[in-house]
Amino acid sequence: MHYLYYVALEKEGIKTSKEAREYANTMLTNEGFCNQGGYFGGGKADWFVIGGRWSGELTKLLLDQDKLKKVNEELGDNHWWLGGEEKMTEEKRLKQYEKVFRKYFPDFKGVLPAWRNGYNQLGEEDDAMLVDEKLLKAFKKSGCKETEIFDREFGGERTIGSLDRYKNEYKYSLLGKWLVVIDYHN
Repeated sequence: MHYLYYVALEKEGIKTSKEAREYANTMLTNEGFCNQGGYFGGGKADWFVIGGRWSGELTKLLLDQDKLKKVNEELGDNHWWLGGEEKMTEEKRLKQYEKVFRKYFPDFKGVLPAWRNGYNQLGEEDDAMLVDEKLLKAFKKSGCKETEIFDREFGGERTIGSLDRYKNEYKYSLLGKWLVVIDYHN
């Protein structure tokens, strides 16, 4: 089963999204995220990539959620299926998605936030972003309260739902940190 996970990194010394994604990839590997030893001991996962099936998730959080819902409604429940009588391919689905997505987001710039290469080890540019007020608000509102965030500098993991408690009790905040999207399998 695949899980969404985030890594929070201090901004100091990391200037670009690529550097943040590389750092997160190396850190998780060195901490034993997928093997024995390190912080995670027996390994939390058997495989991971930056972004993966959640590549574009941070961008989606920043988009108008009502419009994004309309995109998904218009595409329907079968939007994610491949094969079948239609002989649907990823390329055809991407074209369908782009057509509907651009209808609701005509001024969108960058790589579409869906139907990406889920096996690109370092993900895409928007799979690591600096957390500002807008992203933090959208992140907390996302509805994934049990999704975990790893922050080695703050001593380990917490959930999205616990951020306000950590802010009040320990003065912890994601503001100004890099947030990196991880897809892991276990």
